[in-house]
Amino acid sequence: MKKLSWLARRREITYRVLNTTFLRLLHGLYRWYGLAGTFHVDRDRIVYVVEGVKLEFYFREFGCTGNADAGSVGENETRDLLFNLLPNGGVFYDIGSHEGTYTLTCGARRPDVTVYSFEPLAERLKRHLILNRMSCDRVEEVAVGDSEGMVSMVTNERSKNHVATGSGGAREVRIVRLDQYAIEKNLTPPDFIKIDIEGMESSALAGAEQLLREHQPIIICEINHNHQRYGVSLGDFLKFMRGLGYDLYRHWAGKSEVIEVSELSDVRLEDLGRTAYENFWFIPKSKATHFFDCAELYSSNSQRS
Repeated sequence: MKKLSWLARRREITYRVLNTTFLRLLHGLYRWYGLAGTFHVDRDRIVYVVEGVKLEFYFREFGCTGNADAGSVGENETRDLLFNLLPNGGVFYDIGSHEGTYTLTCGARRPDVTVYSFEPLAERLKRHLILNRMSCDRVEEVAVGDSEGMVSMVTNERSKNHVATGSGGAREVRIVRLDQYAIEKNLTPPDFIKIDIEGMESSALAGAEQLLREHQPIIICEINHNHQRYGVSLGDFLKFMRGLGYDLYRHWAGKSEVIEVSELSDVRLEDLGRTAYENFWFIPKSKATHFFDCAELYSSNSQRS
């Protein structure tokens, strides 16, 4: 009996030493990255809690959705600015919701805002919504583009899942034009749109031309090397958006200002990088004055705090 007690005690001491060492390392890593979230551990799963929402941690994929656990400064600043600019009772279209970082944090921080989440591979998005006791009623399980029908999706690249350009897709999903789909589903027009669909952003906005002309939502748009996948001309993309009354701006990571971009045709795709840390904003001329007044107020309040 004494031998068993000694073995149990040694096991406990080993566990406590290893656990304490691990937690010290984790705490140091979080301080180094400036992360504000925490891990919650139970028998079934590990979740990362940040901005009032829970995100599942996937060991095989080395982290949480949207790099929320990796100090994504640009994305965090973009969401913070967006949530402060959304009007009371506003409407937000999250196109390319993925596992739900924008949808979930908007729901937690701005419960007065109506969020429509467009995601053709929506299993994890719904799992996160249920985990956070949020409704799945406004999850739109469709891809968005400039055509109607079915397309094949690549499904094994997690945050980089995309509409296949050839036969490389693993799942057939419905693709819609937002103009027609919004009418079909009786969706309330958006005040803001976030769109991150791995290079198909210009096609999706072309399929929303009527909605953009009539309602002039402010658009946060990822523009990076993935546009090469679909043969997109950045110059033509900007020309199209300017024809709808939009100017292009860039929100630089680590800075509070939103800076105008004169020509996309002068920007090389390979220089845009493989992340969305510097997000692009399409702002209608009709809303620019109000936008920058609100953004300046937000920046002043942020600096004081």
